[in-house]
Amino acid sequence: MDKKGLEVLHGYRGPHLSLFCGADEDQNPFFLLRSAQMRVLNDAGQRLAAARWLLRGVLAVYRIWQCWTKAPVEAILKRTAPAIEEAPDIESLRGVEGAFHRDLFDLWQEAFGAPWHFEERNRRPPRDPINAFLSYGNSIVYSLCVPPIQRKYLHSALSILHEPGARRHSLALDMAELYKPLLVEAPLWTLLKRKGLLPDMTVTDIDGCRLSAESRQIFRRAMRDVLFPLYVEESRDRWGWPLFFWENLETTAAELGRRCLRGDFSGHWFPSGLVWPRSKLLEDCMPYLCRTL
Repeated sequence: MDKKGLEVLHGYRGPHLSLFCGADEDQNPFFLLRSAQMRVLNDAGQRLAAARWLLRGVLAVYRIWQCWTKAPVEAILKRTAPAIEEAPDIESLRGVEGAFHRDLFDLWQEAFGAPWHFEERNRRPPRDPINAFLSYGNSIVYSLCVPPIQRKYLHSALSILHEPGARRHSLALDMAELYKPLLVEAPLWTLLKRKGLLPDMTVTDIDGCRLSAESRQIFRRAMRDVLFPLYVEESRDRWGWPLFFWENLETTAAELGRRCLRGDFSGHWFPSGLVWPRSKLLEDCMPYLCRTL
């Protein structure tokens, strides 16, 4: 127990600790930030503004994805941008987001449908190899977003776009939307185009589609390697991912905290530190991705 009445108990599992403190503002170091999160969540107008801020960032990231994949996504982006601003409430905005991703996965169906038996996005369980790879990659990105959110003292269950739920870090689902296009969908698209992954690397039965250990290793390595040309930096690893990437995840999470405290959600939420040479993105990434082939 310290002079301010804070008691810290270290857990014996993992890198977490428990902090017990009084409810008073002067005793609770998280009071202002967590209160700001709750204000945004409980105010329909503020939450809608925050969710629009997030989705504007998602569209900006998909423009990088477009340069990478050369997929004809421009029309989808152009009709989604005004729909985000016109959505009257959070439920309508979720509908806009859902329609946007359905249109995107129509492009996946056109590009890879026949050999991979891909028809639409499905999960729990995924019924075809592409959905299995997407679910596997998305789960990795979700888990990567949880520690930076907690290290910046945000409550990981107080989300802005996804509905908060019991026993899940729904704010990590929000933040993961900014990283899935570049860490999951772009390397997967490239590997499929270059036949770095093959349908026989998976097993499909009545219980769904399962990835082989070899395919998981190839895809996981591609997800990691793609970070270097995107951030133009190299560093040592922490838990299998470059240290600079963890630092940028924390900066991205901290930006949400600052916006909640100010109540200002103009502009868009964008992954921190991202550097991408527009004209050479695909060529710069190829040497890294080719390591997996």
